[in-house]
Amino acid sequence: MGLVALILLRTLRKDYARYAMSRSDLEEGDMDDDQVDENGKPLLHEGRPSVGGMPAEDSGWKQVHGDVFRAPRFLTLFAAIIGTGWQLITLTMGVILFAVAGPLHGEVHEERGEVLHAIITCYALSSIVAGYSSGSLFKLYSGGARSKTASSPGQASAQWQATMALTVMLLPTITVIILSTLNTVSLVY
Repeated sequence: MGLVALILLRTLRKDYARYAMSRSDLEEGDMDDDQVDENGKPLLHEGRPSVGGMPAEDSGWKQVHGDVFRAPRFLTLFAAIIGTGWQLITLTMGVILFAVAGPLHGEVHEERGEVLHAIITCYALSSIVAGYSSGSLFKLYSGGARSKTASSPGQASAQWQATMALTVMLLPTITVIILSTLNTVSLVY
């Protein structure tokens, strides 16, 4: 993991240095066509031909920035799934902390229903995390996608509301479906 991060960091640093150098040369007006980086690659000259009259080829992040930063196809569902995932992580951590803190306040065994009460309380509190994470993700990607997909402000508002409704209903719906399936299977046998 560290090696991959190191390689990615070095590549990005070189690409950013090349882009910054070519932009500064364009602004100053004293651009030299035979400038190369330490790997022998010609520097990018935006809008001008490179060595030999051939246009400079984009490399690195300039080639993939359209794919990396584009909005997902099903943004509403994607944002709801991410929000629900954060809710599950927060819920799990809250219940684990409650179980670990049990012996700290003097009781080795909790009373009947305390763990269920902790799960319901953590679920209610973790819904804040789910709403925030799905809403912020939807807002992040809907800014660029609104001009393409949403023809009116009402449609963007409807998508935002659908994202919040799906975030609220996704975890309970999946839980009910799984538990109903397990109960049906157990009743058949």
